[in-house]
Amino acid sequence: MRIVEAAAALPTVKAIGECGIDFAKSSATADVQETVLHRHITLSESVGKPLVLHIVKGQEIVMRMRKELRPLQPWIVHGFRGKPEQARQYIAAGFLLSFGKRFNTEALLATPLDRILLESDEESAPLTEHYARVADILSMSIEELAMLIERNCSIFGF
Repeated sequence: MRIVEAAAALPTVKAIGECGIDFAKSSATADVQETVLHRHITLSESVGKPLVLHIVKGQEIVMRMRKELRPLQPWIVHGFRGKPEQARQYIAAGFLLSFGKRFNTEALLATPLDRILLESDEESAPLTEHYARVADILSMSIEELAMLIERNCSIFGF
């Protein structure tokens, strides 16, 4: 882990992750996944950088860990596809939500503007198409959305 810790401290590294809990695809036990996630949370806190989370069927564990550990660094749910109620639960717990190509429109609308991030890692289409779709749903221009996302990305130090 020393190599990872040294790399995480570099100024070019803007966040810790993608890490988390995945009960759909991972063969690791819940205990192993929780132990590894705890190490990533500790690393995020020690280097003062946001934590990017991959969560599949593990929301309860992540929510419990956030409540118990009370992190100071922002936590971002990567590739959020949940329903509006789940979005509200994450928001109430202090998370930001990152929306990729596939997402629930009502969940996006239920997310406060200052908690929205966008991602493109699952898209082959130009990023401008993703921005145009989200801007249309949020009833704003692409330029306004770009400024919003830029403001929200300030947690990453850029």
